[in-house]
Amino acid sequence: MPKVLLHMQLPLDTFLPFHYHVLMTHTDRQAAVKMDEMALEQFADSLIKEKNSPYVTAENRKEIAKMLVEDMYQAINVKLLNSLSDEQVEKLNALLESQANEAAVGQFFEKNVPNIEATVRQCLLEFREGYLAVVNNPPSQ
Repeated sequence: MPKVLLHMQLPLDTFLPFHYHVLMTHTDRQAAVKMDEMALEQFADSLIKEKNSPYVTAENRKEIAKMLVEDMYQAINVKLLNSLSDEQVEKLNALLESQANEAAVGQFFEKNVPNIEATVRQCLLEFREGYLAVVNNPPSQ
C-alpha cells in the first residue's frame, strides 16, 4: 500500500461524497460542504436507527452520530488514498507539502480517482455493512 504523508490535517470537505466541489466558487463550495455534512449526519442517524443498539441513549446519541460522521470521513479518505498509484501518492505528497488549498487537492482527486462519486458511495455502503455487523456488547465495567 502506498504511504502518504499526512502530517498536515486534510480539510474534511476535501473528500466529500455527494457534491464534488472542484469548480465551485468559495460561497457555492461552502453551501455544498454544508449540504454534504448534513447528508452524512442524516446517514449516521439512519445507521443508528437501523442498528437499534440498546447502548445508544438520548444522552449519547448526538456524540455517537458525530463519531460516525468522523469515521465516515476517515473511511472515505482511506478509500480514496488507496485508489492512488505510488506515483500519484508522490504527487499528492508534493501537493500537500506545498500547502495547496482545498480546491487544488479536490481537483487532484477528481483527476486521479476514476468514478470518484461511485467510489465514495461504495465506501459508504461498506461502512454501513461494517457498522451494522458489529455485535452490540455491553460497555466494559
